[in-house]
Amino acid sequence: MKIRSELFDILGAPLEGENPLPRFRNRKPATLKYSDRFPHELRETLGTHGKVLPYLMQDRYSRKRLPLKIKSFVLENKYLSARFFPEYGGRLHSLFDKMANKELLFANPVLQPGNLAIRNAWLSGGIEWNVGNIGHCPTTCDNVFCAILKDDEGNDFLRIYEFERLKSIFWQVDFHLPENSRVLISHVRLCNPFDCATTVYWWSNVAVPDTGKTRVLCSGKQIFSFTGGICDYERLPYLSAFEGKDLSYPSLATRSFDYFIQNAENKSSTWEAAAYEDGLVFFERSTAPLYYKKLFGWGNHHAGKHWQEYLSDGKGTGYYAELQAGIAPSQVNDKLFPARTTFEWTQCFGGLKCTAEALHCEDFDKACDYFDGKLESVISEKEIEILDKKLSLLADIEVQPNDICHYGSGFGALEIMRMQKDNDGTPPVTMLFPTDSITDREQPWLDLLKTGILPSVDARIFPKSYQISKKWLPHLEASLEKEGGRHYLSLLHYGVAIYETIDQTVVCNLSYNE
Repeated sequence: MKIRSELFDILGAPLEGENPLPRFRNRKPATLKYSDRFPHELRETLGTHGKVLPYLMQDRYSRKRLPLKIKSFVLENKYLSARFFPEYGGRLHSLFDKMANKELLFANPVLQPGNLAIRNAWLSGGIEWNVGNIGHCPTTCDNVFCAILKDDEGNDFLRIYEFERLKSIFWQVDFHLPENSRVLISHVRLCNPFDCATTVYWWSNVAVPDTGKTRVLCSGKQIFSFTGGICDYERLPYLSAFEGKDLSYPSLATRSFDYFIQNAENKSSTWEAAAYEDGLVFFERSTAPLYYKKLFGWGNHHAGKHWQEYLSDGKGTGYYAELQAGIAPSQVNDKLFPARTTFEWTQCFGGLKCTAEALHCEDFDKACDYFDGKLESVISEKEIEILDKKLSLLADIEVQPNDICHYGSGFGALEIMRMQKDNDGTPPVTMLFPTDSITDREQPWLDLLKTGILPSVDARIFPKSYQISKKWLPHLEASLEKEGGRHYLSLLHYGVAIYETIDQTVVCNLSYNE
């Protein structure tokens, strides 16, 4: 199987640069309320922490749509055709089922950014890969590295990868579509190469058409719900916030909602599916630790419909629901990521034709059991376990310079240089970050590493990037003490880093004492 690269014609509103002003984190702690049903042992692990820096906001775009030519990579066999956008976080734009002659995802006919991501700009449709902090991730509308590699049978497979600056972790996703595979296969690897623990967030976000009769089935029944203004612990398909509504049908909700499906962690794999009225089903199945699933719906009301229409072509074709999968019980839970640790798993996506009456029977549990049996015939628990072990070996393949077919940011190369200079951790060998990926965004920090001094610039020139990591702070502090190192720009960066990372009360007290 060969991967092809081609330009894809689409109408869209392009991003028009970044906002140079730093967006500081919200220091107000989130307040969460709980119902009596919510388990006490789970309350201690809940919490949110919104953060943007060191990234810049992507808030410069309009509603003026132009004909665009988007770079894409296509994986295709006799069953499926999958199209990826490397300039938009490696998003899977389309997954077309050739046997059913039907698109399995909501393949948005336009690219219209909206203020819904960590950095503002976000697109609806397809499948995005969210890593780092809570929310639609910093690379969702940005370039990521792409490489075309070969498996042990000579088939091409696509690897997307990047260095995530919020949590200082490296991540990669390998996509495989062998000739006789009825599923698109992804294998994710997250790497914490440092001697200190951190936390990590991962949710794959799948947009599926909400026809008004789309039903969401899943392998678990217990859920966390945050819809009614409180954290609740309930059982599908009914939620207290929507009395009498079968919320396996997202179109029945009277307002936006979400719930997190709590599959047992002793299961070898879990799944979630969108069943359409004609019997066609989109499904995803994953191995540990990608246990948890989620459903988000906009709700059948004016505001939700308006958002969906704005993000699409405005012709009523953009209604969708989101099927998500994560490594923590909910999106307000981070997963502890121990020092020098790797997390990895396999997730498969595909379509299956079933009996519509069985999928949409009144008994939710019965419908889920029916599809569970059908899914075993396409990708069983045992088969995905075997796949996971095989793909873990292929994930060890090192990217060579000639394998790279698209560049991401230069911050991965920069971070590896800092790691080597500070003798701080071991960079992952499976991801190559060429030094020629470094641009004027990263160049000042490269100069700081090489000369010990952050170069000065005209005060009328806005910074093109920031560093707020405590790993970079000693280099910045040392620069301030050297001749020629204490100037407008170095003081600005030092102030931004200190204000973002230190407790605000400490900053205020230090300022008062001085």
